Amino acid sequence: MTATELVPHYWSAVENGLSVLTLYISVFSGFVIAAYVVGARLTSVQCVIATGAYIVFGGFTVWGTTVWFNAAYVVAKQLEDSRPELLPIDANPAYVSFVLLFAGILGGLKFMWDVRHSKSE
Repeated sequence: MTATELVPHYWSAVENGLSVLTLYISVFSGFVIAAYVVGARLTSVQCVIATGAYIVFGGFTVWGTTVWFNAAYVVAKQLEDSRPELLPIDANPAYVSFVLLFAGILGGLKFMWDVRHSKSE
């Protein structure tokens, strides 16, 4: 493929990655807000259901972000000679985003744990 054909693929992958990232932010925010507001009053079954849904949907958004950012990186590497501005830092953002977003999921789980097992009980 030529650079003219690859550039739209690059931008499409970046846009899709950012779209999935916004879904991640929504899933994370919703879980943390729910944990803060009602976490201590949830039954064990309700907590397992909410936490399980958070892990599944959070996991899919991490996966989606990783896939799309990796696709953009692969295209940017192919265009490196003709469009160096697409890759100002030669690091795959998929790896960085995977680590940070996965850490965010663990942080959300820790937040729910702290709310449900507060020291004031």
